[in-house]
Amino acid sequence: MVWVSDLVIEAMGFEKARKNMALTAKFHGLHVFHIKGIRVDEGALIVQTYQLDGNAIQVGVGNSVNGICRKMLSDSYADNEDEWQKEKNCKPPYVVIHLGPTESHTQNLRHFRRDGKTVHTYDTFYDAKIEIKKLANKLLPSIVTSLSCSLFENGRPLPGLVQVDKTTFGITPSGETVLDMRLDLTASANTSSGWNASSIRKALKHVSGILPKVDSKSASFFHLALIEKDALKRFLYFFLSIEIATHSSFGAIDHEQCVNQLSGKRAKSWMKDLSFLREVKKWPNLRDRFLWCALFVWRHISEEDVETFARLKKARDDIAHGNIREPNAADFGAAELLATKLHSFHQF
Repeated sequence: MVWVSDLVIEAMGFEKARKNMALTAKFHGLHVFHIKGIRVDEGALIVQTYQLDGNAIQVGVGNSVNGICRKMLSDSYADNEDEWQKEKNCKPPYVVIHLGPTESHTQNLRHFRRDGKTVHTYDTFYDAKIEIKKLANKLLPSIVTSLSCSLFENGRPLPGLVQVDKTTFGITPSGETVLDMRLDLTASANTSSGWNASSIRKALKHVSGILPKVDSKSASFFHLALIEKDALKRFLYFFLSIEIATHSSFGAIDHEQCVNQLSGKRAKSWMKDLSFLREVKKWPNLRDRFLWCALFVWRHISEEDVETFARLKKARDDIAHGNIREPNAADFGAAELLATKLHSFHQF
């Protein structure tokens, strides 16, 4: 952490707080994403609330980040949205994910600055920001994965979400907003096909069905891939997501019941004596497990997807063994597509 002197802080417009001057606030996190590949009806503005692990998560979709935040929190996100969009090099449509509030945090102030109903502090609410960061680390991968999978059109996922900004802020018991400096922000963008309000509502409705069923470990790598800018790391994260999702699905299968689906009445009585059936559960091979899941669980997976998986696995293995530096250009998009399809199987 960089130490900043009182003189520098005061030169930034802060005034020194009187002794024992304290401030109490509950903190919130906002994560802003651009939805690649779609256009949203001009007037569409939808906010949906979900529950995950005892936490409420608000998700808003629309063409204005300020409009979404006003509907969520009765306050704007940016003082000037046009300038914010230029600074972040982004454009609509947007998804805004709201996490929090945290527990109440009370801190003695070192410096502060008031601007209407906003109180600016400098590096004061460290514990509060750690709490909201932990909440984001815990919940964001699952909600982003579920959202990406719900944006599923004609059996194919849309290009997905790109995070363009995030912020943490507090709200005091009297309704003042607390902005504590030292925020990390990021940027990116893109565009294409058209959605109306009904399509968005339908997609957001799918989220509540997907969210509790998504494997959190697999979702964590899916989320890492979505926010990663390095193409090779993005490919590897998506493949790790595919690998973990495969092992998770395979581990949940009733293998005897699956084999019985393929057998006649006489054969069913013999199944319990087959050493093959006892050995299936112990299969360590990722390819065998993927094929078994494709046969019995993932009804929406095609022969083409199975071939794609084999190609992606070979590329991953070749990278691990030092045979190649990166996969073919087509494999980058194929890994994202397959990962999204696997996580979307709860819809089918």
